[in-house]
Amino acid sequence: MPPLISIVTPCFNRADMIGDAVDSVLRQNDPCFEHIIIDGGSTDGTLDVLRRYPHLTVESGPDRGIYDALNKGVAKARGMIIGHLNSDDVYEPGAFARVRAAFAADPGLESVCGGALIGDADHLVRDCSGKRDRDLSFANALLGVPVINARFFSRRFYDRVGPYSLDFRLAADRDFLVRAVLAGCRWADLDAVLYRYRMHGGSATCTEDVAAKLRFIGENAALAEHWLAKDGLPDELRRCCNRLYGNSVARLAWLRLLQGAPGAAARQLLSRHGHVSLRPLAAAAQSVAVHALNRRAA
Repeated sequence: MPPLISIVTPCFNRADMIGDAVDSVLRQNDPCFEHIIIDGGSTDGTLDVLRRYPHLTVESGPDRGIYDALNKGVAKARGMIIGHLNSDDVYEPGAFARVRAAFAADPGLESVCGGALIGDADHLVRDCSGKRDRDLSFANALLGVPVINARFFSRRFYDRVGPYSLDFRLAADRDFLVRAVLAGCRWADLDAVLYRYRMHGGSATCTEDVAAKLRFIGENAALAEHWLAKDGLPDELRRCCNRLYGNSVARLAWLRLLQGAPGAAARQLLSRHGHVSLRPLAAAAQSVAVHALNRRAA
């Protein structure tokens, strides 16, 4: 038998979309897989949908968010290859076959990454299938689209690097990928689209809701500060963290202005952790300058 692939899906109140996610796994026609659903205690009929699929392993109960659910699923997983499928997304046809072929060709691999698309077939919002999008680097982890779901990791890599940090409810994927780069993760680049992020009103990251954007961007700033507080960082990681912090502060201030709250925008730029500080303003100014130079060079 080929190695078991374990797919872990965190889920909460996704009765309208979870079936499509499960079906996208079944359409892989893979000979040896398990699909683990970690449900946060859904009340909308999600569990009724899941009961239609007897092959699933379903655990339902309170959790501390998506990354707590992922950690629980990874702990339960029996496979040597592990992937994460969001409850509102789908795998592209042939994804598992490509992943299997890569791991079979190099038994020392710890990860593979393919491309991802954001949006539905009739409305593509963003194509993240280029080589730069697939790269495992500090720049991509912190400044790009992490496409964590288009990445498959070996069991031994999780054992080596550890679980997702529960300090971050939204940015733990970026944190995990930073740790992967620091750990020297041995990975392979797959020039194929493996995953599709679907757009909808309840999406955690693909949203136009200003309050949700503020939470997401604020957590990116917190992630940057978390790493910048550490000693002995590689120069590239420190540069990327500084850029992420500056980008985040500038975007937060702009969103506050759009909300009609200039005072909040000023506080965003002139205070840090409740204390007067010019660091956010300096970081934001540097970010804007770098962005302008990059656009001019392009």
